[in-house]
Amino acid sequence: MNNSSYISQDAKIVDSIIGENAKLYRYADIRKSKLGDFVQIGDDSIIIESDLAGNNAINRRNFIQQSQIGKFSYTGFNTIIRGVKIGNFCSISWNVSIGGKDHNIENVTSSAIWGFYNMLGEKMPGVFEYGKDKSHCLLENDVLISSNAVILRNVKIGMER
Repeated sequence: MNNSSYISQDAKIVDSIIGENAKLYRYADIRKSKLGDFVQIGDDSIIIESDLAGNNAINRRNFIQQSQIGKFSYTGFNTIIRGVKIGNFCSISWNVSIGGKDHNIENVTSSAIWGFYNMLGEKMPGVFEYGKDKSHCLLENDVLISSNAVILRNVKIGMER
């Protein structure tokens, strides 16, 4: 990092690489991630195991996990991105959720009760193991996602060229 970088004293950085001219605002939490040059991370945003190529603006209260974000792409307030590959020049508005899991209707229940059984070390017949599915979303270059959109896993948005 050079002298043009700004990192709030409240920001938390763990096992991460931060590029030049980065700006990490209040309570930004960066873990096991790589931020390219000229990346801005807004207040109360969490970035986990992700790669931001550079020239990105991640607005306040975002949660980004196991994702890649291309150059000159940005997100609005309150956005959740999990397991998504985002191309260059993408515009993602506020209150957007991309890559979330859906409920498996093949299970005994769609309830989160399976989590309680896992904590007790017991197995519940017919219930999937969380985290085994590695399905991802893809947003190709120059994609616009408007406010309040919900995009589940296994979705590809963009143009074939």
